[in-house]
Amino acid sequence: MDIVHLISDVSIVEVLATDVDGVTLTYTIQNGDDTIEKFKLDAVQLNRIVTTAEAIDYETKSSYTLLVTADDTAHTSTATIIVTVKLTVTNTK
Repeated sequence: MDIVHLISDVSIVEVLATDVDGVTLTYTIQNGDDTIEKFKLDAVQLNRIVTTAEAIDYETKSSYTLLVTADDTAHTSTATIIVTVKLTVTNTK
């Protein structure tokens, strides 16, 4: 049997940025395709953990690119990272 989809609420990656002034950072996912609907930031982990927001089907789309931004509360500093999520088929026989 092949696994071809990923269920919701699965942790994908942790992103972490620091501010030289020690200010708390806010993380957001920004992009231009349907990735916003498929992924979310886990609020329990200070919005640093990218998780699946819904089931993802490999046969529909096998790769997603997320643009994750860290912003300080004063909006004076911003950092951005590109995260690529690639789904592969795993044979469970």
